[in-house]
Amino acid sequence: MPSEVRAKLEKLIHGQIQVPAEDIDDNVDATALGEILSDTYQHTGSSKCEIADRLLKTIQAQECPGDSESKPNTTIRSFAAFLERRMNRLKDIFSRIDRDEDRRITLSDVYEYLDQHKLIYDPEKVQLVYNVIDKDHDGSVTYEDFVHQLLLVPSYGRKPNERFFYRAYDFFVEDLGISADSDVVMSTGLSNGMGYFYAGGIAGVISRTCTAPFDRVKVYLIANSTRHSPLTFREAIASIYSSGNPPGLRAFFTGNGLNTIKVLPESAVKFGGFEFAKKMLAEIEGVDDPANLSRIATFFAGGIGGMVSQFCVYPIDTLKFRVQCAAQSGGTRGANVLFTVLRNMIKEGGIRSFYRGLYVGVLGIFPFAAMDLGIFSALKAAYVRSEAKRLRISETDVQMGNLAVLSMGAVSGSVGASVVYPVNLIRTRIQTQGTAAHPFHYKNFVDCYHQSLKREGWRGLFRGLGPNLAKVAPSVSISYLVYEKSKNLMNLA
Repeated sequence: MPSEVRAKLEKLIHGQIQVPAEDIDDNVDATALGEILSDTYQHTGSSKCEIADRLLKTIQAQECPGDSESKPNTTIRSFAAFLERRMNRLKDIFSRIDRDEDRRITLSDVYEYLDQHKLIYDPEKVQLVYNVIDKDHDGSVTYEDFVHQLLLVPSYGRKPNERFFYRAYDFFVEDLGISADSDVVMSTGLSNGMGYFYAGGIAGVISRTCTAPFDRVKVYLIANSTRHSPLTFREAIASIYSSGNPPGLRAFFTGNGLNTIKVLPESAVKFGGFEFAKKMLAEIEGVDDPANLSRIATFFAGGIGGMVSQFCVYPIDTLKFRVQCAAQSGGTRGANVLFTVLRNMIKEGGIRSFYRGLYVGVLGIFPFAAMDLGIFSALKAAYVRSEAKRLRISETDVQMGNLAVLSMGAVSGSVGASVVYPVNLIRTRIQTQGTAAHPFHYKNFVDCYHQSLKREGWRGLFRGLGPNLAKVAPSVSISYLVYEKSKNLMNLA
């Protein structure tokens, strides 16, 4: 029976689109399709059935766009329709590259096409794809070879842009195990995994630098609680500008050097840890794609990423806060503030002074990171499903606009920051206790909470929330935008 199914599929693949009526509703057998794929590409980097399943999911997604639940099995009819659409798409792509219309394309033709349309691409990846489809290795690809080698590649997008080469590259390298020299190579999963850390680090540095002045005002408002009448936002700005060390606009970037050093690993670990946790939880839940992870598991993965990142950078975080507070006392100026604060902290409490409020900070970041990353992921998934349904395309082909990413980041970051703000305020006061701007001392988290409540009432637990949200909304938005763009450039899912 499988041999009969394979024969039918091979006829379809080789151009016989018409299928007898009695066979049109038969299901496509993954084993038979896997055998055809294995013979076509003569590489088995992944299981033949796994590759076949991916191709069948591509067909199902196109048959039922935007509907991730209860998709039907792929029938011969659906498979034939897919092949016809794919043939038309490949014909269009080939004709766009083959400008001299000789039904042959060279590698230079491909580069010229990409450059002409100002598309971003990796020359090495494009060359690898080209080497695979150049079956005869004679430096040119015929239309027949082009179709033969790309007809069964899982979905690579609806537009003839750079994604065509990236999806084909992923298929040839990760699924089939083909290297640039057409040798079998190890999976590039590890390098892709590290890519999430790289993208997260880049996103963190850019977003935090853009919003450094808001962070400066927030810390100043939280720490400066010695006055009977709390500082207003405008008074805080004026005070920082006039009495900062150094004064002027540069005062709003005090501690930003430390901030950058801190946020690079923090953001890298947060995003990378989030993606890693999602993959681990996907295996536990038995889900093939982390994008289909349950909402609870996604929120939990976000919390894990946040806790690990907070633990890694906590000493730098404490030092940054104390440098910002010490800068308001005058005296020591410039870079000397950092070394003076560092010496004083070591003298006062040794290494332990860098970890004041650690438990509060690490536990407090869990709900924030869970809501931030979880809400963003939920909004992104809902947007992708909605767009896929509206445009009648596969969810993998939906491209998110910059405004959509910025809006989702602002919402997720603001909700998370508002909910856990009192915990972060108490943590910051524990970290900055005994400084010129915040001379109070606390025994522990509960003692800090009671003293703050006694001095300022419950409103005091939300002091600085305004500038914090003014910082968080653009910071998180920029962070997610840069992260998503960086993932696209690195060809990460």
